[in-house]
Amino acid sequence: MGLMTRWLDPDEQRTWRAYLTASRALMETLDRELQRDAGMPHAYYEILVRLSEAPGRRLRMSDLAELTGSSRSRLSHAAARLEASGWIRR
Repeated sequence: MGLMTRWLDPDEQRTWRAYLTASRALMETLDRELQRDAGMPHAYYEILVRLSEAPGRRLRMSDLAELTGSSRSRLSHAAARLEASGWIRR
């Protein structure tokens, strides 16, 4: 016998949709501000944060990819751009 998942009632659904809209707007605003002020997208900033918190400020690329939820190829591209901008060293 399987469990039945209760769906959201109309008030909960409105609250959920409002949360999603606000979260998306916040991330878009942060991304625009980071792009304007630091010349980098939010995803690059997350890479810098993860590195700054790591012991010795170093991480293996595979570990960094996992922590940031990036593919290795996407992370490699981002790391190359950050390195070219002087933000990191490999």
